[in-house]
Amino acid sequence: MATSKARCIVIVSSLTLAFACLIVPWLAHYLGAWSRHFDVIAGLRMQFFLAAAVALALAAPTRSRWVIGAAVVALIWNGAAVLPWYFARPTRPSAVTFKAFSLNVLHQNQRFTDVVQLVRRERPLIAVFQEVTEPWPEKLAPLRAEFAHHFRADGLQMEIFSRMPIDNPKITVVGEMRGFVQFRVRHESNDVVVFASHTYPPVALGAEGFRWRNEQLIQTMPRHINTFSNLPVLVLGDLNTTMWSWAYRELIRQTGLRNARQGFGVCPTLGDEHRWMKLLALPYDHCLVNQRLAVAAFRTGPFVGSDHLPIIAELSVRPPP
Repeated sequence: MATSKARCIVIVSSLTLAFACLIVPWLAHYLGAWSRHFDVIAGLRMQFFLAAAVALALAAPTRSRWVIGAAVVALIWNGAAVLPWYFARPTRPSAVTFKAFSLNVLHQNQRFTDVVQLVRRERPLIAVFQEVTEPWPEKLAPLRAEFAHHFRADGLQMEIFSRMPIDNPKITVVGEMRGFVQFRVRHESNDVVVFASHTYPPVALGAEGFRWRNEQLIQTMPRHINTFSNLPVLVLGDLNTTMWSWAYRELIRQTGLRNARQGFGVCPTLGDEHRWMKLLALPYDHCLVNQRLAVAAFRTGPFVGSDHLPIIAELSVRPPP
C-alpha cells in the first residue's frame, strides 16, 4: 500500500512538472510581448530544460508511458531552445582578431581593483562599462594609462575605453536615463560601428521600464543599426533580455544580427557565481554582430563583485562581399 501510494505521488509530481515545463514557457513565448512578468519567465528556458530532465528522472522508475512521454516532450521542447547554443560554433577566422569587453559593474560594487586588473589582463580593443556611478568613474581612471581614448556618457551612466580613436560618438537616450552610444573605431584599416548599450530591466522599473526597454530594442536601435549594412556592426552591453525574449527576437529579426555566444553555450551573466549555484542565472549581457564580423571566441569573465559577469568576445573583420 505504501509503495503504491509513493508511486502515485511520484507520477502526479513528475506529470505536473512535465506539463508545467511545457505550458508555462509556451505561454511566456507568446505573452512576453505584453507582460513583463511573462517576459522574464520566457528567459528561463535553461531552467525549464533542467526541470524537464528532473521530471523525466522521476518518471522513469514508474514505467508510466504517459508520464515518461510528457517528460520527454517537455525535455525536447525546451532542449530545442537551449541546446543549439552549444553547437554550430563558427570556424576560427584567419584574420587578425580583436577583443570586445563589457561589464555592468553594479553601482554598489566596491571591487574596483579586481575590475581594473581583469581589463588589463584581457587587453581588449574596446571596453564598455554600465552603471558607472560615483565613485566608479574615478576608480576606472587608471585604465586611461592603457587606453588612449575614453568617452563618458554621464546621462547613461556608461564609460567607454578604446585603444583606437572613438570617432563621432552619439548618445541616444530612451526614457529617462538609459539608451546607447553609437561610435566608430578603426581596426586594421577597417571602420567598425559600435553600439554600446544599456536597456531598462523588464520588471524592476515597472511597466514604464518594460516599455522603454522594448522601445529601444525593437524601434530605436534597429533604425540606427540598419543604416550601416555595409560596415561591420557590433552591439555590446547589458540588454536586460535573454535570447528567448520577444523583444530580443524582434531585434534580431529586424537587423539580421547574430549573437556572438552561438556555439559557445548559453553563458549566463545575470546572477553571481555563488547564488543558487547559477541555477537562476540569465544571459542578459550580449555581443551582437552583423555578417561583416566573424566570431573567434566568446566567454564570460570571472566574478568581480557585480551581479553581472563580464563578457569577452574575440572578433575579426570580414572583407565586404
